[in-house]
Amino acid sequence: MKEKATAFISELSERLKADLPAFDAHKKVMAHRKPVDQLGERIKSARQSAVLIFLYPHQSEWHTVFIQRTAYKGVHSGQIAFPGGKFELEDKSLEHTALREAEEEVAIPANRVNTIGRISSLYVPPSNFLINPYIGYDLERPEFKPEPTEVADIIEIPLEPLIGDHRLRDQKVRLSDGNVLNVKGFPVGDRLIWGATAMILKEFADIVEELKSPISLR
Repeated sequence: MKEKATAFISELSERLKADLPAFDAHKKVMAHRKPVDQLGERIKSARQSAVLIFLYPHQSEWHTVFIQRTAYKGVHSGQIAFPGGKFELEDKSLEHTALREAEEEVAIPANRVNTIGRISSLYVPPSNFLINPYIGYDLERPEFKPEPTEVADIIEIPLEPLIGDHRLRDQKVRLSDGNVLNVKGFPVGDRLIWGATAMILKEFADIVEELKSPISLR
């Protein structure tokens, strides 16, 4: 298993150094969104944030972890997201932000995460955040623990069911203000990964789909 895991991480690390799918992947989820490099002056006032796409072997498959946010008075109340949050002045870098927030939210020890690169930044108009996604891994599954004021649930998902355009589904979602939207997203049981998180996930999934190394560690 370790040999297969090492081969996958090595190939993924190299792929992240090349051109990324970026907008081509994002528009499969939200076709009307403009790429970051076309936002002009608007992007200059965006608040910086970072998330961690954390990879780890579990039950002979590569997995990643999401959080379901707690209910609060905000546009992202109750939504599924990658661990992460806003850049703080004491953070050394956006990568540090991603690692710090992942440790705070789900108890992934920052010193155990091997970061191998990042994918494209994504602007979120409703909250005026520019999200910077980082990729990291550990060859052992940590003991996840939710931070109760921010995390309602921790969701562990194998990578395989997320790969391929056919994984996206059209569904209706009800927002915290009662409005209903028609969206594309990744069904996870009776829940849906949609919005910015689905766009980030789609770019990552498209990259993984290009790799020759198998996702399965069996």
